[in-house]
Amino acid sequence: MSKKHLVVRIQERFEKIVVSVLILMLIIVISFATYDMGQRLFTAIFQRSEILFQLEKDDIYKIFSAFLLVLIGIELLQAMSVYLKENAIHVETVLLVSIIAVARHLIDINYEETDAFKLMGFAALILSLTIGYYFIKKAIHKIKPDESESIAEGSNDSTKETEH
Repeated sequence: MSKKHLVVRIQERFEKIVVSVLILMLIIVISFATYDMGQRLFTAIFQRSEILFQLEKDDIYKIFSAFLLVLIGIELLQAMSVYLKENAIHVETVLLVSIIAVARHLIDINYEETDAFKLMGFAALILSLTIGYYFIKKAIHKIKPDESESIAEGSNDSTKETEH
């Protein structure tokens, strides 16, 4: 039985090391993505010889896409940080990252060349992710007031263990 505990401890430490390395790499990626987005924005606005401060439609789409890419990175960073601290993955964060990723992809789509079935699929995907996010947030909001009431009443440790 002692060996099982040793293996579990090794596995937990290994997970923490891997997640820590992933967090460091994600920080690097987010930094470069933010720099790239800033460079694109600066180039699109200030280095045009025709008219100053005029953005073309394609420039705006590229900037929005880069912005959403940075947001996806930040949300992933938050999810990994929570996992490192609490050893738990929050479903609402995963759904939020998914919604942002699909929205980013929708910005990049050429609607003139994309068939209607693919667009309906994206609509169904966005709708299902949004509904899932809504119900998860609603369930979390419903649970949190109950937790504060049980803490105020001085609940014992055995009820707290069953909640997790």
